[in-house]
Amino acid sequence: MVLDLFIKQGVENAIKNWCPNVTILKKGEIRLKKVWKFQNSSDFIYGYLVGQMEGYIAGFIVGKYGKVPTSDENREIRKMVEIRAIEIRNAMLGKGSNLLQ
Repeated sequence: MVLDLFIKQGVENAIKNWCPNVTILKKGEIRLKKVWKFQNSSDFIYGYLVGQMEGYIAGFIVGKYGKVPTSDENREIRKMVEIRAIEIRNAMLGKGSNLLQ
């Protein structure tokens, strides 16, 4: 199944809603570093944020259709998040972004 418009809109909303979480994650950076023992805070926060987005979107599909996304659907979800990588990075750096408008 190709993701329908309802799901695609949900993906866009998820991306817009998750990017402000960067500020919250940055505030807890010292604690996160102690717990997870990572070297690069930006990479960790970026990976965490993207993983949370993809998980949220998968849950969105489960809620709408009552099934786990297929491999093809997961690839489409990943692509939709990946094409926004620059905007996600900009949100992490506090730069202006379409995501936050």
